[in-house]
Amino acid sequence: EWERPFFTGTNLPWLDYGKDIGISHFTGRAQGYSTKREELDAKMRTLAGTVTRVFLFNDLRSGLDIDANGNIIGFDAQSAVDLKELLMSAEANGVSLILTLFDFTIADGTTEAVYWNGTTTVHEPLGEFPEFINNPVKRLQLRKAVLKLFADAEMEKYTSVIGFDIFNEPEW
Repeated sequence: EWERPFFTGTNLPWLDYGKDIGISHFTGRAQGYSTKREELDAKMRTLAGTVTRVFLFNDLRSGLDIDANGNIIGFDAQSAVDLKELLMSAEANGVSLILTLFDFTIADGTTEAVYWNGTTTVHEPLGEFPEFINNPVKRLQLRKAVLKLFADAEMEKYTSVIGFDIFNEPEW
């Protein structure tokens, strides 16, 4: 006999891989949830009543401020704005979120994406930061930056966040 599952859900991994939170290191501008609220709300409406896994930082190609010595300063102010937009959209549409913090591409050895945009070949630098995993000092800096961003976005006000996934596919 079939029983109703505890919850049902899906992935809404990103609207624009690596650029949904904060200022893009590639374009130098915000391309995140706050600039795509209508698109985000449209997707969230289709997910109403579900649990949805959403990627936040992917390979860190956006949002993270790093000084000239490679130390993490924190996330830019736009990151909190974008995160709040995600949380407000989930709340407004009755979607429960599992937030996936990072993707395996943060340390997979790939530093650039090359693709045709219909007009020209684009060479886009990617986030490649194995030191944020392997170096205990940098790992602590990253953890502190993430926790500060969550505080800046006032995440505790939102009931839509029900869990966290630290790494997508860490075995890669």
